[in-house]
Amino acid sequence: MKKISLILLLFTFLEGFGQEIKIDTSYSRIFRERIENTTLISTLKDPVNGIYTIRKYRQLVPSKGWTRGYIIQFWDDDIEPKSYYNYRVTEKSSFLAGAFINEGRLHLLEYVQNRKNKTVECYAHVSPSKDLKFEKKKLFAVDIKKFPGFFSFLSSQFDADFGGNIAFSPNGKKLLFYVDSYSKKEERHALFTFNNALEPLWSREFSHEKKDKLFDLEEATIDDEGTAFIVARIYEDSRRKNKNGKPNYTHELFKISTDETKITSFGDEKYFINSIQLKLTDSKVKCIGFYSYEQDYQLAGTFVEILNKSSLEHESSNFQKFTEEFLNDKYGDQKKKELRDVHIRSIQTLSNNDMLITAEEIFIEVNFNTNATTSQTYNFDDIAIIKLSESGDMLWARNINKNQESGYLNEVLSFSSLTKENELYLFLNGHKKMGLTGDRTRFKSGIFGTITKGNSVLYVIKFDENGNWTYDIVQENRNPNRIFDARNGIQIDESKILLFGSKDQEKQFLTISSVD
Repeated sequence: MKKISLILLLFTFLEGFGQEIKIDTSYSRIFRERIENTTLISTLKDPVNGIYTIRKYRQLVPSKGWTRGYIIQFWDDDIEPKSYYNYRVTEKSSFLAGAFINEGRLHLLEYVQNRKNKTVECYAHVSPSKDLKFEKKKLFAVDIKKFPGFFSFLSSQFDADFGGNIAFSPNGKKLLFYVDSYSKKEERHALFTFNNALEPLWSREFSHEKKDKLFDLEEATIDDEGTAFIVARIYEDSRRKNKNGKPNYTHELFKISTDETKITSFGDEKYFINSIQLKLTDSKVKCIGFYSYEQDYQLAGTFVEILNKSSLEHESSNFQKFTEEFLNDKYGDQKKKELRDVHIRSIQTLSNNDMLITAEEIFIEVNFNTNATTSQTYNFDDIAIIKLSESGDMLWARNINKNQESGYLNEVLSFSSLTKENELYLFLNGHKKMGLTGDRTRFKSGIFGTITKGNSVLYVIKFDENGNWTYDIVQENRNPNRIFDARNGIQIDESKILLFGSKDQEKQFLTISSVD
């Protein structure tokens, strides 16, 4: 492995001071494989040594047509390959939905649509050792008639996180599968829970008085005791979100165990609450999201609802406007307005129980072409970084101006992040000539949205504990280096992130370590 120690002198435009940061970049050797286009979707750290990587692919094979599958590999700590398995997907309706390690054994979770039996079946593929020889175990099956649309919806999400409808408890020892129906007539849900040895704990079906089209799941999770928590948006009488200037919906929180269901609602008729995610502590349930004064897809600030985990009694509601510093980051001297199309990427709980949120503007444009066809443009724009106190007070918020677009999902879109103690590092690809407006910096994708190895660089952006940020270049994207996929980078320990780069049949990994 090629290792390079870099001292990056980072210049802060808004704060007006320089700061040194030391990082290590470690390049694996370049390896070749017959499959050209693969995407890194998961990396798992072995508890003893080494890592597992999972890459998905889809390729056109002469005389066979399109084939797809997953490359699963085990690597030692120096990113040298030790074992390799090409899991070719033989079923037209199947996909891997998650992976985890228990007692040194790799577990792959797969959904298969059985058209003959008219069921969707969930399987675990377990490798007893690092040689990647898998044993198959069926976990459960659901009737397609009872849960119409579940498989097709889950497998069609363009940017769904690897993990699908699967949630792990904070200690990693409990596992929840959430199955939703997409029926226009009735609303039905199923929960299946297991321990990390994949032994069943309990399963339940439940329904709501509203029709399915009036029930939108926002998140489902499970605690260390095996109790499930679900938050959903419930519409009043139609899917119209704005009714006479007020929200036409509320949110409900469900607490479900093997023999009990508790429900409570929250919301405020003055605000449009959206993008709710759940964070569990030993005694609290936190519903964290955004709010708007105008529409559900816009954002004026953050929202945190805290409830007692046992009783679901409401303890506090906290609405916090975005700071002037954040709005100046985004709009400068322009007229300030509410944000829109922002999706939470992660919520990290820091050592002092503060919360660090990363979010990104993501939307799809549909283009109507002259030949009566349509095409899509994927937009991954500004990044919002927000730090909240344990109770939801806004400590600081910053906006990184970014403009990235493409007709397909590729390695130059979006970003990855690494959290080390109270500091945050972002990694993204951008044009080497940055867009500047006054004292505001914009990371852009280049003329007509095109980034090439000749005109782009891999950037690192660092935030300190007070929200001051700096940036510099990790590498120029030119030979012998590849363009590394910043959208799917994965943090592999407290100070390292792994990126994957590919050009045709040549592949390479880049490990970036913060050693401040």
